Amino acid sequence: MGKYDEIVEESLESQQPMHLFSGPEESSDPTANPNHITIFVKVTDTDVRTISLDPLTELVGNIKTRLFAKEIEESKCIRLIYGGRVLVDSHLISVYKLHDKCVIHGFVTDPVDEQPGSSRTMLRRSQARGLDKLEESGYSADDIHGMKFHFHAMCVYSGINKDSEEEKIVLEEKWLEGKLPIINANPDERSRIMLSKLHEKGDGLNFILGILTGLVLSFLSLLILKFVKLSKFQAFGTKIGLILSLPVMVIIFITFFVGNS
Repeated sequence: MGKYDEIVEESLESQQPMHLFSGPEESSDPTANPNHITIFVKVTDTDVRTISLDPLTELVGNIKTRLFAKEIEESKCIRLIYGGRVLVDSHLISVYKLHDKCVIHGFVTDPVDEQPGSSRTMLRRSQARGLDKLEESGYSADDIHGMKFHFHAMCVYSGINKDSEEEKIVLEEKWLEGKLPIINANPDERSRIMLSKLHEKGDGLNFILGILTGLVLSFLSLLILKFVKLSKFQAFGTKIGLILSLPVMVIIFITFFVGNS
């Protein structure tokens, strides 16, 4: 073996072996968890906070500590509500069946010293409606007032605006029962729901077109009676049918148009 061959052999022995079948490198990202979901916490329409976590292992309280550190430092009261249910800090997030990209509502209020309720207060609670029912869950009057303000602001932003107090209470009842999906929707879902509602309701132009269509059909019916040769009884029966169709059309209009407006 020559001097050159010895130098080459020593050089090859000093190199690290090549792994031809080495697998892909494992991710060093500690948050790479297939169970992780993203949750939007809506404090106001302009304050929406985002968190990614594992609902199978993390508690509701973790959401507060990670997203409301400043409020906790200021001794604020933080309430999280999803689908009308109050989320308990000590419960696993999976208990509430939160799905990926769902929206929960966060209410931040000043702490209020709660006093034991009198019998009169208990009676008033039993008769409570809407968000006032949350008083049974330990919410103070200030808490509920703040929730009502934020809730109805979100309703207006979502295109739901009711003027009377009774209509507002009905909206609150529906939300607590989970029957207002547009309020609980994330921004993309909200846009889709609002567009579908707009498509269902139509507008004034569609209403006018509907009236014109009805008038044209009525005019065509009169032309048929005038120019088509019908027997005396056929003509009489057709006229009776047209007369009877009027109340039927009124009932249909009231049921499907006025009732759904």
